[in-house]
Amino acid sequence: GKVDFEGYVYISSTQVAPNDGLKFASKPNWDGPNFGDDGSKSGKISDTGGNIGIENPGYYKINVDTTAKTYPLTATSWAIIGNATAGGWSTETPMTYNPKTKKWTVIATLTTQAAPDNGLKFRANNAWDIDLGDTGNDGVLEYKGTNISTTAGTYTIELDLSNPRNYKYTLTKN
Repeated sequence: GKVDFEGYVYISSTQVAPNDGLKFASKPNWDGPNFGDDGSKSGKISDTGGNIGIENPGYYKINVDTTAKTYPLTATSWAIIGNATAGGWSTETPMTYNPKTKKWTVIATLTTQAAPDNGLKFRANNAWDIDLGDTGNDGVLEYKGTNISTTAGTYTIELDLSNPRNYKYTLTKN
């Protein structure tokens, strides 16, 4: 069976420790093995573990490996970057998360740029550790994927990370 899981989740201020926390459930109804912190608070899980306390609200990338018994959590904030954007490749343009739509959005003026050498990408935390591009130009994002081609204009840009490992984006001309 599958042992390596990934997803993004928004943790609100009412869900942070000590009020709440989270566990990883193998079934939607809690009837299967459920994994929580093994007590060490070191990123290890156990099927008898307690709730995993999140200290700060935010948007988290979560990877769970039920064989290695690990659950790295990475707080993320997203932006666009590239020579199609006002900041070029050196200054990213921050996006804003909307918990209702479960999407990151920004309105930006873009220039015409052609992939693979030019265009834009999505990246997290003002660093290249987590970046998404569109290899194959199919609207589905991949880690370290190809730059996204752009046509000049002002766009509403949306990043949707709500469907695990099927990350999508839209560029809608205003």
